[in-house]
Amino acid sequence: MTAFDSTYAVCDVCKKKLSYKTSLTNLKKHITGVHGINIAERVDQETEETIDVNDVVSLSSNTSLLPLTTIPSASTTIPCSSVSSTISSSSTGILKRKQSSIANTGFKQFVNLLNPNYCLPTRQAISKTLISLEYQKCVAKVEDLITNEADNVCLTTDCWTSRCNESYIAVTAHFVNKDFILKSVLLECSEFSERRTAVNLSDEIRSIITKWKHLGCFAHTINLVVEESLKCESDLINKVKTIVTHFRKSTIAHTILEKKQINSGINEPRKLIQAVSTRWNSVYYMLERIASLEKLVWASLGLLENPPSSLTTIEWTIVKELCIVLKPFESATKIVSGENYMTASMILPIVNGLFEVPTSILDSFDISGSKLLIFELFHSNISHRNL
Repeated sequence: MTAFDSTYAVCDVCKKKLSYKTSLTNLKKHITGVHGINIAERVDQETEETIDVNDVVSLSSNTSLLPLTTIPSASTTIPCSSVSSTISSSSTGILKRKQSSIANTGFKQFVNLLNPNYCLPTRQAISKTLISLEYQKCVAKVEDLITNEADNVCLTTDCWTSRCNESYIAVTAHFVNKDFILKSVLLECSEFSERRTAVNLSDEIRSIITKWKHLGCFAHTINLVVEESLKCESDLINKVKTIVTHFRKSTIAHTILEKKQINSGINEPRKLIQAVSTRWNSVYYMLERIASLEKLVWASLGLLENPPSSLTTIEWTIVKELCIVLKPFESATKIVSGENYMTASMILPIVNGLFEVPTSILDSFDISGSKLLIFELFHSNISHRNL
């Protein structure tokens, strides 16, 4: 507001002329009702009559103000630490919606009125630091909530288009905690520019879910169970990896193995497969391939100069037994990774089947005693991960 004379003031936003003969009530009603700015002053009538209208608030057409409940009188003392903390948290929450506010002269004057010692953060500090910190705090709270209170969650999603013609998607997780209280948390709200087809929506939802480790992928969990259980045979697996690496890197070794396969009647020679920790079932594929080429690999190693150590007869037997043990887990991973059918309903039957794997294999195959330890580890790891 700008004082026009001793009885009238002009609104700097809409240029309307308003009376303030005895009090500022008329001005406050206009600011609150027309422009949506709430101002409540804790001053008595005697003080109110002597206030200069220019000191109440200075507005321009581009000024954006924090929501106020109180504007203190000139004699009020405000603790600097309290104001600084309040403005910091408020500016992070409000200015991130309109960062241009911090560059506005009227806003800077307003903050200086509250605390002359406070320095407003720059737009760069808000966009690159403060908002990021607030986001990380929020993510940590949601992770803690889901980890400690949610055993199972139900997901809902919604898509809409903003007034700026930008498309968005939101995914929310709902769960009932141990006190039987229904809770909902927003996992993500992000721009979604693809067509809203079933395939595109499912891909986007799957991408959002994988960002939250407690809503983990069942196939990934199976892979972790396999990795942990095979640690007892890490020496043998590393020995196989060394052999595979030699055949894949050495041109001579690769050529010899290829010729051995052709001479044995294999029309399309196969390469040995290297295990990679980031690829599901890669250990199984490595062991299965080298076991299928056992005699040819053994013969090829005998023709090489300075070859890696070959597997012993017992080690070849263990490799074949590991293939038998790992096959059900490879099949389970393939089933739950399907894209043309619903996989969620298959998880419980698959888990129950994996628990029965040791018994069925022992009844069907002659497995050495050392492999019983692996079965026990599989069972323990499955139970530990609550599959």
